[in-house]
Amino acid sequence: MEGVPEAELVALSLEGSREAYEEIVKFFLATWKQLRSLREPSKLRSWLCRIARNIVNNAVRRQGRQPADCAEGLNAAAEIPSADPCPTDQAMRAEEETILWRSLSNIPQIYRAPLILFYRKHQSVQKVAAELELD
Repeated sequence: MEGVPEAELVALSLEGSREAYEEIVKFFLATWKQLRSLREPSKLRSWLCRIARNIVNNAVRRQGRQPADCAEGLNAAAEIPSADPCPTDQAMRAEEETILWRSLSNIPQIYRAPLILFYRKHQSVQKVAAELELD
């Protein structure tokens, strides 16, 4: 039951959960074992808070060392589609682009520039004419 929020531990304990109550008792045992280190009895509350903070930090560190605890199952990963095109589509697109540029290089420059601006740069006929100073 490690990592269960404190309020839930209390609620489960009140419902009769021995595991939840055991977690609460573990904290008290940890403090009881360290009671000799309490130098100023008037600061018991802050001392207990420091021990609680250390226990939580240690639990978080332990969970951080075991990535499998926080990892999702493989089925969850399979449900998320990739935003990238599949390798086959990428290869086909690259091949099409190569063919396109090879074909464009065979077209005379006077026709090539307007074709590239219109089809590849998605400019309007007016913008192509203005850019090539044809208006």
